[in-house]
Amino acid sequence: MTNINNRKAMTQSNQSFSRLKALLAGLLAAGTLLVAAPQEASAEEIRITGPLAGQPAVRKLRLYREGRLELTPSLSFTLLDKYRRNILVGVRANYGIFDWLSAGVWAGFSSSMVGLEMNTNLTNEIQSVNGRRDCANAPWDLECKLTDVNLGDDFKEQVANLNWIVSPQLTAVPFRGKLGLFGNIFVDADLYVFAGPAIVGVDERAFCDGTCTEASSFAAQSRTLVSATFGLGFTFFTGKWTSVGAEWRGLPFKWNAGGFDVAGGGPNAEFPDGNINEDDRELAFNQMLTLSFNMYLPTDYATSE
Repeated sequence: MTNINNRKAMTQSNQSFSRLKALLAGLLAAGTLLVAAPQEASAEEIRITGPLAGQPAVRKLRLYREGRLELTPSLSFTLLDKYRRNILVGVRANYGIFDWLSAGVWAGFSSSMVGLEMNTNLTNEIQSVNGRRDCANAPWDLECKLTDVNLGDDFKEQVANLNWIVSPQLTAVPFRGKLGLFGNIFVDADLYVFAGPAIVGVDERAFCDGTCTEASSFAAQSRTLVSATFGLGFTFFTGKWTSVGAEWRGLPFKWNAGGFDVAGGGPNAEFPDGNINEDDRELAFNQMLTLSFNMYLPTDYATSE
């Protein structure tokens, strides 16, 4: 009799525990649905009152560019060149329509006559190998026959050269602020972007048709082209009317940088054809780094309210 009573008690206890588990599971499921259900968000609008109501975010901001003429002598260095590096002496003239927008023109000039170009190591190596073959005195040599269209006696003479650039451009200043140096020196600085068309003068191997193995066909001739230019830079203001800057410029256009016959024949003109023409020009993403010293007229800047 005692065993029967014990089994009944255990059965009732198990049933009570099962009901408790089911209740807890139901409460947990209901809580999960309550938390996961989308709720309408609301925020209280904060209205500024008193002397700050309606006031600008910044007062007495120095307007370094607005209403001023910027004159900038500069020095530019071409980057990642295959065959020839150029140094361009330049100048920029900008007028500040607003403090964040200027319009102007930039021009750069380089010339081998004054030593503002340098052959890359690749060019020197090609000419070193080319000179050892002595194709001028051994034109029957197989190696000379295979390259007679692409290599003259002096490879340096057929390499293209960047002579000058003139670019009307717009300059926008999306960011400006102060730059801290050594924790106690602060200078005004800004980041600007620019873009515009570019008129470019280059020296490039002249076109030839059927005469591209003659020595005269490897000489370069001048060409003018139109492209686009764009970039970004930093300005660090050193006084009321002076600053220094650094900028990167991109200048994509097609040219035959090495003076090689690489296209013009076969399907889609993708194979050498023994001639030098516009099909041999390839798109190059030319780049340069510019360092500048900037002057602003009038010599005193205005300030915002």
